[in-house]
Amino acid sequence: MTAPSDRAAFRRVDLEARFKEFSRRTPGPLYFFGPSALVVAGPIAVQRFGHLEFDLWRAIAIFAMPLAFLTLFLWTARVPGIMKELGLVCPACGARLDLPEIIQTGVCGACAAQLIDPGEVTPRRPEPPVPLWRNALGVIVLLTLTVWSIQKAVSLVRENHRLDCRDRYRAARSARDTTRVDRRCANTRTS
Repeated sequence: MTAPSDRAAFRRVDLEARFKEFSRRTPGPLYFFGPSALVVAGPIAVQRFGHLEFDLWRAIAIFAMPLAFLTLFLWTARVPGIMKELGLVCPACGARLDLPEIIQTGVCGACAAQLIDPGEVTPRRPEPPVPLWRNALGVIVLLTLTVWSIQKAVSLVRENHRLDCRDRYRAARSARDTTRVDRRCANTRTS
């Protein structure tokens, strides 16, 4: 390798070491503790409510999704500070650096400032074409997941309606109350 020129802001080895330190400091704890909190806290918290029956989908909606968004928000808020602390921002424009792009081009993707010496740049290899069957398979999987999600949502709504009607029948004390419930729950099959 050639020595970096005066106009290059980083040496390639130093930049790779900084990115290695960045990947060591950012994902580990959040990738472990975020999903662990989702798996443990959601079902436990839902079971604590005595008037609700345990339902995995309810646990995910009430507790797991907010915890997932909080974890993602904290990780996203933490990344820019760590990148600045490690010097992984362009000295010319302050944009976040992307290691693969810099190694292949040697310049900042935002302002085109020279970041590493042109002699340390690894030229891009041409990407092989993506086969058509792989794209078709991806579309089929996405459509299947979409249909499954819609079917799951519809069955969840029906089950909640059925449970609501069951509770209303249990709470009915007179024939008049039962008639009101009959009108409200006419479409629901009882089990």
